[in-house]
Amino acid sequence: MPLYPTTPSSSQPTSSCIPPAPIPIPNNDQTHTFTVLARTTIPNTPPLAILNLIRNLSTWKQWNTFCPHAVIKTPGTAVNGFENHDDWLTPGMVLTIDVHMNGDGKKSRTQDIEVTMLQEIKEGDRYVSPVRKQGGRGYVIAWKSLGWKGWQLRSVRIMEFWEGEGGTEFGGILGSTVRRMVGSTLVDRFGDYARDVREFFEKREVADGDVDRVVEG
Repeated sequence: MPLYPTTPSSSQPTSSCIPPAPIPIPNNDQTHTFTVLARTTIPNTPPLAILNLIRNLSTWKQWNTFCPHAVIKTPGTAVNGFENHDDWLTPGMVLTIDVHMNGDGKKSRTQDIEVTMLQEIKEGDRYVSPVRKQGGRGYVIAWKSLGWKGWQLRSVRIMEFWEGEGGTEFGGILGSTVRRMVGSTLVDRFGDYARDVREFFEKREVADGDVDRVVEG
């Protein structure tokens, strides 16, 4: 159940699906059997604002119905050119997240993850999203699951934030080795995640009248 009453979306609908073939994961040497791809658009919001929302663990309980709580186990390393705080996601950080896999507002399990990437996307970089404003800024953050034997489950989550016309394109993928067990559920939860981020900014826009964004993830 949502952390707050849902509101009608003024932006494009969230899309979440399993593509026919796995999408190659940049900078990742793990094989994966399927990909969950989720995407949405948040008008009038710069990509860095959306990235910072996701990096800021103290905000998760306000909007993140999929994983509303996290505990840091190992701090990460600050990255030049990005805002850095102790409770913001940085490469090398290991944390335990509460996972609400069933979409019912109840914790189903915990999962350890490690942040593996935080950087600006440069021209010529091979990343997932084909959508990009000419000359627009782009950012990427990624993490991988820990604590599961490789034959059971390996997952990598990548989120990209692209400056588009009038807002930010936010989206990303999760590559995993277990499709029959959790494939359809992950489609739902990753769709929820993109919706949650979009609705957080939509509620701010209603309150402030000046927020514009695009989300894909």
